[in-house]
Amino acid sequence: MSAKHVAAFGYYERGNVGDEIFLQTLQNNPYNIRFEALNATAQKGRVTRLVLTVGEYVKQKTKLDTSVYYQGRFLPSKVRTKYIENTLQDFDSVLLGPGGFVWLAEFHPWLDGLYRALLKRKLPLYCYGLGVEPPETKNECGPLDIKVLQKWNELLALSETVYVRDNYSKDLLQTYSIHDHVLVVNDVAFAYPLPSPYKKQEKIVGINLRTKFANSDIFTNKQQMVDLIDFFVDQGYKILLIPFQERNGNGAENDLMILQDILQLTEHKSSVRILQNVSPCEILRRMGSLDFFIGTRYHSVLFALRYGITTCAIAYRPKVRSLMEEYYGLGEYVVKPDQVSMIKELFMDREKIRSKVVTKTPEIERTTKKQLDSFLHDLSRV
Repeated sequence: MSAKHVAAFGYYERGNVGDEIFLQTLQNNPYNIRFEALNATAQKGRVTRLVLTVGEYVKQKTKLDTSVYYQGRFLPSKVRTKYIENTLQDFDSVLLGPGGFVWLAEFHPWLDGLYRALLKRKLPLYCYGLGVEPPETKNECGPLDIKVLQKWNELLALSETVYVRDNYSKDLLQTYSIHDHVLVVNDVAFAYPLPSPYKKQEKIVGINLRTKFANSDIFTNKQQMVDLIDFFVDQGYKILLIPFQERNGNGAENDLMILQDILQLTEHKSSVRILQNVSPCEILRRMGSLDFFIGTRYHSVLFALRYGITTCAIAYRPKVRSLMEEYYGLGEYVVKPDQVSMIKELFMDREKIRSKVVTKTPEIERTTKKQLDSFLHDLSRV
């Protein structure tokens, strides 16, 4: 039987550890399924070749010299749709996700092109492990954009079932009548085989911070984080600053910017270092040898928990709190970005936190593998 060829449409090739691990987990399946990343936002990949080739067209028509991502907004709808339609001719189906892909605040033109191409190609759409961002992401006080919600409804309706990674995402899709059949499954990253951690040689606290979200700074009071570093250094810990996304040319998606700022502000530079230019595997191995972890990005928190590391999370979005609460019952160990000083007190409960993490993780991993295997098995038979 020939291999199933599935286009994985998501945030790939952006230097994000979590998204790349998603793709690796899907590609290393035991079934005859070949997943290929289809990315409408990265600097390379099948879909964005169209944007690169029409760059001059965009400049001439709009007098603007914008990024690859935003050039896509100026392309005629028929051009986008035709290109994606041609791109999909070698595929048997399309997978949307996994990851935080559904933003109810906006519907990018590339998604509209994907929707029209799927209809013309009559290809099945599958949605698995999606995270959903609420519609107030871009404008906290503005009214809901009914047209945007309708577009998400039309696209996701092409999938018989929408599998999401938490109850918060399910509630959003049902509250706004996006889809009638929504099921919750564990995040795909729980099925990724963890590399062996390095042996502990010193006491280390790991910290992941995200620079921006929706072009807004997440940490407006950096001194709180500097004081927190001082707290741990005074107790004999070394500090490892861990980026989970390094993307040159895009400050909103480059964790290094905030980490470098914190390093410059602290007086304990000899006790602090940044982990840079290493593979996702190397990042995970370093995380596995930590004594305590403070994470902002969703998957930095997830992998720390999987390694059994005592973890406190910084909830810059609801999804981070959902991860701690729904999977581990650790909602009381989640703080807002302007409350990081509270982690000093929460640190005193480190044994309680670790006990919950170590107890719950094995069952979460087993359940995730069964859920994903069931989905892939069904996909291979379609």
